[in-house]
Amino acid sequence: MALSSSKRVLLIKEIATRLSAEEWPFIDLTLNQFSLPTSDTWGGSKPTYVLKMLEGASDRQLIELGQHVGFQFDEAGPQRVDPPFGKRERCDCYFAFGSRTRLRRCIARSPT
Repeated sequence: MALSSSKRVLLIKEIATRLSAEEWPFIDLTLNQFSLPTSDTWGGSKPTYVLKMLEGASDRQLIELGQHVGFQFDEAGPQRVDPPFGKRERCDCYFAFGSRTRLRRCIARSPT
């Protein structure tokens, strides 16, 4: 299964965050075990290094490395944030323009 660009970014970000918490030798060892490149000379930070080394990784490498660092990647599920609007408890807000009573109820129930 080919990963979408969004899912690749999600995986790369999680892997970089988790792997960069390790020491340099362990980072390189892990990358080598997944047949990913390493560099003996690097002047930047650990997260930037891991990101650069993951750029050319295959989808399979990313999924397996993500699992290795403890990230449970659900290939089938959507990776998005649901917006707070549109929930049932707030629906009166959308119809409140014609009614002061509904507007008051909406404001009274608002979590903020």
